[in-house]
Amino acid sequence: MTLWINGDWITGQGERRRKTNPVSAEILWQGNDANAAQVAEACQAARAKVAEACQAARRARRFLVGPDSLLPHDRLS
Repeated sequence: MTLWINGDWITGQGERRRKTNPVSAEILWQGNDANAAQVAEACQAARAKVAEACQAARRARRFLVGPDSLLPHDRLS
């Protein structure tokens, strides 16, 4: 099984799995699960991306202006 971890496709290093057609016994797919190190790497990468997204959201909020913060035209001069 191919895994998407931290922006890269990698091959799982864990237990081998496969799915077969119950009627014909044909192998439908097969691959390896992630091992513990790969799971840890994926979790670490996900946490970093969440933190990055939160920082971007905080920066974006600086540009949002609510109607209460706008000055009426007569108070601009």
